Amino acid sequence: MEFYDPGQLRQPVTIEAQPSGGVDSFTTMTWSLVVTSWASIKPARSSEPVAADRMQQAVTHTVLVRWLPALAVPLETAQWRVRYTDNRTGNTHVLAIVGPGRDVGGKGQWIVFDCMEGLTNGN
Repeated sequence: MEFYDPGQLRQPVTIEAQPSGGVDSFTTMTWSLVVTSWASIKPARSSEPVAADRMQQAVTHTVLVRWLPALAVPLETAQWRVRYTDNRTGNTHVLAIVGPGRDVGGKGQWIVFDCMEGLTNGN
């Protein structure tokens, strides 16, 4: 089991969801707040894997947050993203969440999300 120190949660983040069919008649992206929390955001590998001669989604960051019931729902029904403002530069970043979160240790204390950066709106 991995041990996480709550002191490493130094970055305020907003986790948002786009329900299925979240584009209105003017093609505006509709995002709703899931939760605002403190997180630890760490860069992951920087390579893009190629399988069967096509690019695969590359995880660029991992986001660790405290386990909350709102975050434990399956992601099949919505696209989720993480928004945060970099404490050092003041730049806003949007990370698309790739797949469901992992309940680290299975005790309902921590959730880790694999994320992908590089898209303007998180999808």
